Amino acid sequence: MKPDSKCALVTGGPSGIGPAIAGKFSAQGAWVAVLASTEAAKAQSVVADIEAAGGAVTSPPPMCDPILKPGATVVSYSSGGAGYGPPIGRAAEQVMEDEREGTVSRDKARDVYGVAITDVGEIDAAATGRLRSR
Repeated sequence: MKPDSKCALVTGGPSGIGPAIAGKFSAQGAWVAVLASTEAAKAQSVVADIEAAGGAVTSPPPMCDPILKPGATVVSYSSGGAGYGPPIGRAAEQVMEDEREGTVSRDKARDVYGVAITDVGEIDAAATGRLRSR
């Protein structure tokens, strides 16, 4: 998994296999950009770990305009992706964890996954049952 360029863009960098990918590229001498649309605090933790190991790394904002020099090559490695199967089939506990991590809003949990999460962050089993029976 040697980087083809001196810069590696790792989308989904703060979760799943993202930290391992970012760390691996950094250890091989690449300057790493850890990209995250919703997990800024986790991204900063990955950045801190790579910096502590002596790597060159950053976590730019979700919407940014990088400036490339003529002849520059951009290589992007995605560690994130869509799920498999209908969203309503995702375990309610996993949806609740996604909401806690900030990757799914309460509205999306309800409207897309059919999971009702209370104001205290717990699954409302009765409401979830009604949502999923529609």
